[in-house]
Amino acid sequence: MRFLDADGFYTTGDLGALDADGYMFYAGRQDDMFKVTGATVYPSEVEGALQTVPGVMRAFVTGVSSESEGRVGRGCSGRRAGSANC
Repeated sequence: MRFLDADGFYTTGDLGALDADGYMFYAGRQDDMFKVTGATVYPSEVEGALQTVPGVMRAFVTGVSSESEGRVGRGCSGRRAGSANC
């Protein structure tokens, strides 16, 4: 799988901006869905399911290129302060 473009940037298809201090702010998605082996996947639905897991404060999912499936989901989550590992 390749996650960096030719200039060394990690590209996800998401939209955002950097402020004067270098902080990045998420503004939305370029695409509201991606296909995995023909199935339509909506990242917001996957994020909603992940956020029902006890201890998960925030989740983020995007589609990334895969040699075998075309696109796959890649996500990350933030844990609630004081919660056990989830």
